[in-house]
Amino acid sequence: MRKIVFAVGGTGGHLFPAQALARELKEAQSDLEVVFGGGRLGSNRFFHKLQFPFREITSSTPFRSNPLKAVLALLKGIRESLALFKEFSPDLIVGFGSFYSFPLLAAAKLKNIPYILVESNALPGKVNRLFASGAKLCALQFEEASRYLKGKTTVAKMPFWSREHKDAYLITSEARKYFGLESDPFTLLVFGGSQGARRINEALLKLELTVPYQVLHFCGRDQDAEALKKEYETQGIFACVKPFEEKMHLAWRAADLAICRAGASTLSELIEYAIPGILIPWPGASERHQHKNARVMEDIGGAILLDQEHLHTLAEHVERAKDKLVTMRDHLKKYRDEEKDTLCKLVLNQLESYQIGKDDEEGRFGKVAASPNSQKLTERGIR
Repeated sequence: MRKIVFAVGGTGGHLFPAQALARELKEAQSDLEVVFGGGRLGSNRFFHKLQFPFREITSSTPFRSNPLKAVLALLKGIRESLALFKEFSPDLIVGFGSFYSFPLLAAAKLKNIPYILVESNALPGKVNRLFASGAKLCALQFEEASRYLKGKTTVAKMPFWSREHKDAYLITSEARKYFGLESDPFTLLVFGGSQGARRINEALLKLELTVPYQVLHFCGRDQDAEALKKEYETQGIFACVKPFEEKMHLAWRAADLAICRAGASTLSELIEYAIPGILIPWPGASERHQHKNARVMEDIGGAILLDQEHLHTLAEHVERAKDKLVTMRDHLKKYRDEEKDTLCKLVLNQLESYQIGKDDEEGRFGKVAASPNSQKLTERGIR
């Protein structure tokens, strides 16, 4: 039985792809064990803790907190990671970026456990840049990211947490009906990512277009969806407003144009469903990486970048995008359909090559007995 530890935590942008990959791996190989490791997973609303075994690993970033306390927290996390490895005996670590993954990746290097990095942003984060040279592979969403990473890289097709089965496929009109929207009007999909976006919410209430339109708006959990819906009604705009939506595949099917942030998981869905976007990078994103993401998408031809300080020009940008929706969709489809392996396949290939090497080593030196702690962990799960 082969075992993998996922080093992950933080926002939905990190957690949704990780959980989607775990699901795909289990579907491909039912005897595969996947354990999540990261900070505050038990209280993270984007993590399905009843579906996936996990272990809390202490972490912190020295760039947003007291550096000394952060270092001590990371050292504690490394010790916790080493304890997890002793119990679980993983064959592979998969890191999804951010300082939540740092302790597990550092421990993996100490124990010489192979690891893969997943980088969905055009500008890789600090942790992935730090550990890239020792990775067996860095799987990227955008080729642009390879410029910043040492070591082996490849562009991969990223997985989605929200997905549709072929027998549940909905055409646009049916998807709109699901949300209580009308079939024909120009439809805007508006959301701010897993953390919401108050400034985008406010801008939509001031939007005036030359054509009738309706809005599918996911406003985030920090804003009153009912109050926002009443504002739309006051202005005579037909809208479905919800705090959050897990069935994003239905939302993408319903949309003509997206107005959203430029987080990595958002862009992977935008590409998959070939829905053009007005991308408004979150100004607080580390190293302005969302701005880099949006610029790459604009270069592809599937999106228009709009900085938050220029939100007063949103209507102008929407009109501009509306006039070239077909061309923008074609660019997105072309990028989506480029030949590339899925992230799931890349991970399974790495496991296979590791197993071959492990079998060769056991053949030369004799098989090492399994740790008694490994069986205990498998039987009781990890909490």
